[in-house]
Amino acid sequence: MNRFTKYTGETAAILGLACLLHPKEVKSDLSYLKKYLITSKQLINRLIEQLKTSKDALQNFTHSIKGVDVNKIEQRTNHSVNQLQVKINQLQKSIKQTKTN
Repeated sequence: MNRFTKYTGETAAILGLACLLHPKEVKSDLSYLKKYLITSKQLINRLIEQLKTSKDALQNFTHSIKGVDVNKIEQRTNHSVNQLQVKINQLQKSIKQTKTN
């Protein structure tokens, strides 16, 4: 690693990491390091895009439920359930009448 002693700061840290991960592939001309950094940058950019997409989806969802009145939804649901119960009762009566006839 003596040939890399001229590097400091972030470059030295990244180079040290690259040497630890893939010691045989690190060249003195730093071509591997450049490829490693480009790949890392691409991965980071993809993650950023995914986060933006997730953020947009969450904002759209939040926006879509902002004006929702939970009480109205509950009332509508209860009304629908009651209507279904009435129809079920009617069908049960009809079935009983059919069986007795």
